[in-house]
Amino acid sequence: MTRDRLRSAREAGQLAPDADLDLALELLYGPLHYRWQYRLGPLGHDHAERLVDAALRALGPRPADR
Repeated sequence: MTRDRLRSAREAGQLAPDADLDLALELLYGPLHYRWQYRLGPLGHDHAERLVDAALRALGPRPADR
């Protein structure tokens, strides 16, 4: 389901055309799993939003892609 949403975002130009969707999933879920596994802090909406924002900035289209 998440991969399909990321694919739609890539097709809509919200992600770089060459964005690696498998890597994108790891960028999103890896930090959540790490934070949960080592009990480093709460897994609240604020943290999830900051994580998604950071991942989308990293995977977003570059000026030359627009």
